[in-house]
Amino acid sequence: MKLAADYREAYPDLPIDTLEFFDISNAPRTQSPQGHSTMRARTVQELLEYLHKKQDDPSSKPYPQPAPVDAICKRMVGFGWLSFDGSDNKFGGGVFGNGYMG
Repeated sequence: MKLAADYREAYPDLPIDTLEFFDISNAPRTQSPQGHSTMRARTVQELLEYLHKKQDDPSSKPYPQPAPVDAICKRMVGFGWLSFDGSDNKFGGGVFGNGYMG
């Protein structure tokens, strides 16, 4: 298993992919019975699944781990590029369910 330090090699576009994935234009929208539209922040788990599926050969690279990816998201929040939108407990809490929006 590769270490998180190898992410620069395994996922060279990770920062760009992260910003694009969490962009508000990609946020899931739902329509209420009253006709109101709402957006839901996407989670770290959803990003991990997206990154894994995006690979040409998913077995050739390590599955992205949530803690390093969440740390990158938190840095982006610090720079004002993303907003933290809480944690969704359906993923068991922790960093998997942390939601972000850009």
